[in-house]
Amino acid sequence: MILGFGVYAILIIRLFQLQKLKKRRFKETNKKWLLEESILNAGNIGAFGYIIFQIPFRFDNHIESILLIISVSLFFTCYIIITYIIVFVLPSKIEEILIKQYPEYKLV
Repeated sequence: MILGFGVYAILIIRLFQLQKLKKRRFKETNKKWLLEESILNAGNIGAFGYIIFQIPFRFDNHIESILLIISVSLFFTCYIIITYIIVFVLPSKIEEILIKQYPEYKLV
């Protein structure tokens, strides 16, 4: 439970930072790019981020199968890795992605 709160707190802080970055970039360029908006909104992952960490509490006394334990563990591992990529890696490479996708972005 503490791990869930910690991960979710870091996620919320990062989403606020991304919103500030989005506003600052819009003030600098006065243009909105669809791909930039999608990346900086982080796929709206904060909307359901904490619900995922409530799932183990439903299975607290009911997980007796090794296969179920392994599958739940793999799911949470994949979820955390994908969340990390969406919230930290993609926004840090936004310039490269935009220049590659929109050649006219270099002119702005």
